[in-house]
Amino acid sequence: MAFSTPTSKLYENQYDALVEKTDLNPYMKYSKRASSNKALNTKRKDAVGAINELLAAQQGLQTTTVTALQKINGVVGDHSADPQLKKDFDATGYQNLTEGIIDLKNTQANVLEDVKKIVQTITKDVCFVYPKMAENSVSLEQYIPFKGKLTRVIARCSKIDNAAPRSGKINVVLQHASKDNVVFNNIQNIVLDDGEYFVEYDLSANPVELDNEILKVLLVKFPKSLINFNIVATIELDSGNSSTTPGTPVTPPPSTGGDTPSTPSTT
Repeated sequence: MAFSTPTSKLYENQYDALVEKTDLNPYMKYSKRASSNKALNTKRKDAVGAINELLAAQQGLQTTTVTALQKINGVVGDHSADPQLKKDFDATGYQNLTEGIIDLKNTQANVLEDVKKIVQTITKDVCFVYPKMAENSVSLEQYIPFKGKLTRVIARCSKIDNAAPRSGKINVVLQHASKDNVVFNNIQNIVLDDGEYFVEYDLSANPVELDNEILKVLLVKFPKSLINFNIVATIELDSGNSSTTPGTPVTPPPSTGGDTPSTPSTT
């Protein structure tokens, strides 16, 4: 029921109220204080335009919100639409995804530390083997095609082949040099006195750095009847080694008098 008559007057009043701009109305002044503000804060200053402006903004916000939720659900899963997914997540014991990710990262960091420790303890043994010593036995050299730290040296001779009591002092020196250098530096003086079959030197407190270098066993003194004598150098590999496969062992020239050649090897 319209209060204005004729109808044309109603339409005119309706138009004046809803379509005419309010920014020129002295009774509808803007104020920073919300309780005193009488102006429209929209870009459009007429009622119809302001309402349509708010509707468009609300629709845009709704579209943005729905799109954002769809993207989030696509990444983390829609727990409200997938009861089994929610059940499985609840079973993990986590309150939210962030908590789970943080725990996963911490667990991964611990695992990586454990792996690093394992990798850092990988070792290679470089073996110098003398099946039978003779006057013309050579000082063996072995190229080491990897990088690491020499942490232990062991020397041993066979108790079976060198019947007790074994007599005669054994003295050799483990040396090293760069692959381009012919000058060898001493690493460890190795001595087995009369009656000794085994000796071990722990170098872990002050390891020798090796970087694709040459190891050499310099023969100083040994009984000519010595059989099955070997030296083992333990090298702790750097984690950056792409390969731990040693090169081809060096074979010394054959000895005379029926003696078996001495050969170095790596294991």
